[in-house]
Amino acid sequence: MKVPNDVVDGMKQLDEDSGESFDIIKAEFKKVFEEKYLESFEEPERCRQAAFIVKARRVNSLRSDGEWYEGKMISVGKTQTKQTKDKETGAMRDFVVGSAYAVMAKADSEGAKIMLTEITFFDEGTKTLDEGVLEVNKCYKIKLSGGEEGGMLKLRTSVRPSVQEIALDIADAHEIIPQIYKVTPLAEAPLNPSKGFGDKPKLIRGRVLSARINTTKKSGKDLGFYNISDDSIGAGAYATGSTRDFTVMCAPELVQFDAGSDVYFLGRISEETDEYSASMFADAVIPVLGIPLERGVSSRIIQEALPDNEKAETIDMSDIGEDEEF
Repeated sequence: MKVPNDVVDGMKQLDEDSGESFDIIKAEFKKVFEEKYLESFEEPERCRQAAFIVKARRVNSLRSDGEWYEGKMISVGKTQTKQTKDKETGAMRDFVVGSAYAVMAKADSEGAKIMLTEITFFDEGTKTLDEGVLEVNKCYKIKLSGGEEGGMLKLRTSVRPSVQEIALDIADAHEIIPQIYKVTPLAEAPLNPSKGFGDKPKLIRGRVLSARINTTKKSGKDLGFYNISDDSIGAGAYATGSTRDFTVMCAPELVQFDAGSDVYFLGRISEETDEYSASMFADAVIPVLGIPLERGVSSRIIQEALPDNEKAETIDMSDIGEDEEF
C-alpha cells in the first residue's frame, strides 16, 4: 500500500491533536482501509476515505466523555511499553498500551445486546490495569468511548475511566459467547476463512493439547500458541496420540490454560494454502473448563517463517510516504 503524503500529514496532525500514539492511529487506519465498505474505491482515494473515517472517529471520541457500558470481564491483560518514532526529533519514544476483554452492553439502554468487547487502554488509562482495578469474572460499569465494529464492541480510553463494580444477573462468558457467534467445527475451519478485519469474528471450540509461548526469530516478539482438537478432527483418538490438531495463535498473556482444558477461541481464521494449514489468531480465549497453566510454558526460537495469519497481525506500512520509516 502506497499512502499519499497528504494522508500521512493528516494522520500526523491527528496524532498531535488527539495525543494518541501514531502507532495506534496507523493500526486503526490499516483496519479501516481493509473494510468491505471501501472496496469500491481505488487507491489513492481509498486511503483518503479511510483517513477521513479514522479522523471522524477520533474527533467524536475527543468531544465525548464516553458512554457507560456494563458487563463481565473475561480476561484482563498487562500493559506493555512499545516504541514509536518522535516526528520532531526522530528519536524513539515509549508509549504504554494494554487491553481487556469482556461481555458487555450499553448501560441503561433497553434492549441493548450483549457483545464480546475489546477494551484498549493507553496513556493514563493503563493505570486501570496496572493497579488491578478490574478482575476476571467480576461485573463492572465503565465509561468508555467507541462502538460496534466487525461484530464486536471496540472500546477505548486514554484517561483513567470511571469504574463501578456492580451486581449483574449475567451468565458466564462461555454460556453467552455461543449465543452470539456460531461455533465452527475445526474440520470446517479451512472452509470458513475470515475475509478481513471487518468480518465478524469466528468462534471455535476445542480441547487443549499443548500451550506455549514462542519468540519469533524475525521480530523477536513473543507470540502465544495453543494446539487444540475436537471430535470433528480428533475422531476420539486422544488416547492413541494420533489426534490431528489445529493451531491457534494469540497474545502471550492469553496463554493461561493447560492440556485438557475445554476452551472457546474467538478471532480470525486464516486461509489454507499449499504451504500452511488453516489456523486462527484469537482475540479472546474463553474457558469452559480451564486448567491453570502452572508449570510454565516452553519458549523457543522459531527458525522458519510463521504462517500468514501471524504476518497479518503485523501492521506493514513501510510505504507510507517517501520519507517515512515505520
